[in-house]
Amino acid sequence: MLPPSEQLQLHYYQSIDIWKRFCEHHNELYTYTCDEYEALLASNLNELDIILAKKEEVIDKITCLEQMRSELIDDINTNLSDGNKLESVSGLIQFMEYYENGEKQHLLSKSNTLLIEIIESIKDQNKKNQLFINKAIISLRDLTESSSEGKNYKQYDSQGGVSKGVR
Repeated sequence: MLPPSEQLQLHYYQSIDIWKRFCEHHNELYTYTCDEYEALLASNLNELDIILAKKEEVIDKITCLEQMRSELIDDINTNLSDGNKLESVSGLIQFMEYYENGEKQHLLSKSNTLLIEIIESIKDQNKKNQLFINKAIISLRDLTESSSEGKNYKQYDSQGGVSKGVR
């Protein structure tokens, strides 16, 4: 087992690696989310299917990173007393501030800030995509309703007569 200072250094660099990869994958997710909007605007459903599949792959990678981050927190907690256990991601970042202050680069906190900004951009783009989809659904509904107004449909029974109750 490594001495506490080397163990902290190892955990710190593992954290930086995870956050760097989070940033990369979230940036990739943001790009696909923007591509999704363009495909929606162009009504290119084939391209949209491809983009959605790629987004799903990136989300799976992000899920794996979340698992790695959780395992890192569990590993750090094995060396901490009960009162000092890390219970959240923000707890991990606060815990690593001690080491970051010695490094003077603050790579983890900078990566975390960048990650938050990327996630906010994804949320904003998803809202635009959803708004477009909602407007398209409303337009289709209006189009369907307007095309069926004023038209009477007749249903015939087995003797060739018109059934009652059908427009």
